[in-house]
Amino acid sequence: MIYVKIVFWKLKNVHIVDIKKLICFYFFCLKNKEMYENICEIEQKYGITFDEKFDKNFILSAFNSSELKEEDFDLNDLKIIIMFGKYYYFERDYENAKKYYLMAMEKGNNDIKVINDLGILYCREEDYENGKKYLLMAIENGHIDSNTYLLGTIYYCEKDYENAKKYYLMGIENNIIDAINGMGDLCYEQEDYENAKKYYLIAIQKDNNLSMNNLANIYFKEKDYENAKKYYLMTIENEDNDTINNLGIIYCEENDYENAEKYYLMAIEHGEIIAMKNLGHLYSDKKDYENAKKYWLMAIENGDIDANMINNLGILYCKEKYYENAKKYYLMASEKGNDCAMNNLGNLYYIVKDYKNAKKYYLMAIKKGNNNAMDNIKMLTNELELYICLKNMATKNELIENEIKRIENNNQI
Repeated sequence: MIYVKIVFWKLKNVHIVDIKKLICFYFFCLKNKEMYENICEIEQKYGITFDEKFDKNFILSAFNSSELKEEDFDLNDLKIIIMFGKYYYFERDYENAKKYYLMAMEKGNNDIKVINDLGILYCREEDYENGKKYLLMAIENGHIDSNTYLLGTIYYCEKDYENAKKYYLMGIENNIIDAINGMGDLCYEQEDYENAKKYYLIAIQKDNNLSMNNLANIYFKEKDYENAKKYYLMTIENEDNDTINNLGIIYCEENDYENAEKYYLMAIEHGEIIAMKNLGHLYSDKKDYENAKKYWLMAIENGDIDANMINNLGILYCKEKYYENAKKYYLMASEKGNDCAMNNLGNLYYIVKDYKNAKKYYLMAIKKGNNNAMDNIKMLTNELELYICLKNMATKNELIENEIKRIENNNQI
C-alpha cells in the first residue's frame, strides 16, 4: 500500500513531500478518463490511501479533471516542467511536449530521458540537426534505448555511412532490433548483399517483419524468385503495396498468370499505380486488349508517365485503326523521348499519307538511334536526299555516321 503524503501545493495548508510522484500519478489518472464519485473508489482502484489532512473534494476534482491548467502549477519548478513535458509526450501532443522540454533545458535539466525525447521530437519534425544534437547528448550521457538507431538512420540518410554503421552497431550491441534492420539497409545500400541478408535474417529471428520484406527485395533483385516469394508471402498480411505488386511480377515470371492477376488486382485495390501498368502488360500478352487498355489508361490517369507503356497503348489503338487515339499516345510518349513512339508516329503518318510529318518523326527517331526509323525513311527519300539530310544534322550518332559512310561508299561520293 502506497501512502500518499502529498497534494498540490496550491493547497497552502498541505506540506509537499514528493511532488514528482503525485504529478506522475495525477497525469496517469488524466489518461484514465474515469469519473469517480468518492475518494474510496480511487483508493480501492489504485491501492493508495490519502492522508486525512487532505481536502478530499479537491482531490476528487483533480482525479475527475479532463484537462491540465498551467495556473494550478508552479512552472518555476523544474520537476513540474519536466512532468508536463512527459505528460504531453505520452499524450502525443508533441508541440507542447517540446515546449516544456525546452523550458526544462533552459532551467538546467539533466534528465537524460528528456534530452533523448527532445532528439526524437526534432526527428519527427525532420529537423535532423537538432535531432542529432540531443540524441548525441543523451548517448554521451549513457542513454541507449530503442530509439538510438534513429541516430544511425539520420547519418544513413546523410550518406555518412561510417557514423551510420557506428550507431547501428551500438544499437545491435544493446539488442535494438530496428538497428539490426538498419544495418541490413546500410549493407544493401553499399551493395554488400551477403551481409545485408545476414542482418535481415538476424532481425527476422527477432520477429522484425520489415526485415522479411527487405530480405525478399534482395532475393527479388537477384532473381531468386523462390526465396523472394517465400518472404513476401510471410509479410503479405502487412498489405505493403510493393510486396503485393512484386508477388504479381514473380508469378508472371513463372507463367502463373492466375496468381499474377490476383496479386496485381490486390495491389491496385491498395492504390499501387505500377500494378495497373503491370496488369495491363499481362492482359496485352494474353491478347486481352480491352483490359490492357483499361489498366494502362488507369495508370496514366493516376500519374504513371512510363513512355514505353504509353507507346504500347498507342500501338493497341493503331491496331484497332483508332488513329486519333494512337496519335495522341504516340505524341505523349514521343514528348518523353521515346524513339519507338517517334518511329510509330512516323508509320502512322505514312499510313494516312501525311509524308511530311512521317519524315519529320522518322528523323526524330533516327537522331535517337532508332534503326527501324532509318529503314522506314528510305520509303520516302532517295539516297541523295537522305545523304544531304543526314549530313546537315548538327549532331550525329553512330547510326547516322554509318549510314552516311554507306551512301558515300555505294555512290562513290
